[in-house]
Amino acid sequence: MVPATAATKAAPAVATPAKDVKSQVGVTAGQVWQALVNGGPQTVAELKKKLNGSGELVNFALGWLAREDKIEMAPEKRTFRVKLV
Repeated sequence: MVPATAATKAAPAVATPAKDVKSQVGVTAGQVWQALVNGGPQTVAELKKKLNGSGELVNFALGWLAREDKIEMAPEKRTFRVKLV
């Protein structure tokens, strides 16, 4: 049996600083923007699948882009269709 050392012990869970989350949202917003530039209007579900990341981050990114008047969202069935303005 190998004794536990500092290198083999699991690191304690640390809360993600708000600055890191904001940065991640900004990066995700850029990815959403590029997906819309390259693929045209898409549903929120399509964007989440295409970006293959955190659905929560995609939602934050969409909110950011909407607040900046960069996108429009229209209801479509059980989701929204997103397009660039």
